[in-house]
Amino acid sequence: KLCPGPTYICRNGVDLPRFDVHRPPRDHMTVGWAGATGHVGPMLEWLNGGMGDVLRAREDVRFSCVGAEEVGKAVAQVIGKDRVSWTPFSAFETYPSSMVDADVMLAPAGNGKWHRGKSDLRWLEASALGLPCICDSRTYPEAGIVADTPAEAARLLETCLDEPDIAEQDGMLSRKQIIEAGRTFPDAAEQWREPLGL
Repeated sequence: KLCPGPTYICRNGVDLPRFDVHRPPRDHMTVGWAGATGHVGPMLEWLNGGMGDVLRAREDVRFSCVGAEEVGKAVAQVIGKDRVSWTPFSAFETYPSSMVDADVMLAPAGNGKWHRGKSDLRWLEASALGLPCICDSRTYPEAGIVADTPAEAARLLETCLDEPDIAEQDGMLSRKQIIEAGRTFPDAAEQWREPLGL
């Protein structure tokens, strides 16, 4: 039985200053993905649903995997291990620095209960860095770039890689969006006053 009384929804927020990290200039683009074991299956669906073809066709594009090594290994089988980097799980505080090599982030999701209960944190983190993030529409309906299918995600990635200036603008718009929507720590913390009786 549910407890009687009001129900509160307190949304995630990000510590924006922690994401003000330096992104060094480089002569290539990098597609980034970060996740744990539960995120591997959806990423492999995207990879096998057309994204692998997009990455394979662009020999100058690299892939950065943060977290579950299985994804990095799967991408390496498609485009070669010399174009893939992997950063193992580390302290949450270092997470922004592990994303600085990416130009486009990926946020696939599944249709199970676990994924339906997830927050939009991946999109928030990418947006805090000013990075465009291609998101699964089931978990990230408010994101700027959403895909309903793996094929659509692949097409969106192709567009981001072909038009990096527009992709960069999308990332900066998402950063502005999370600020205006009150998704940064100071604003998000205010949501807890009433549930905690403060």
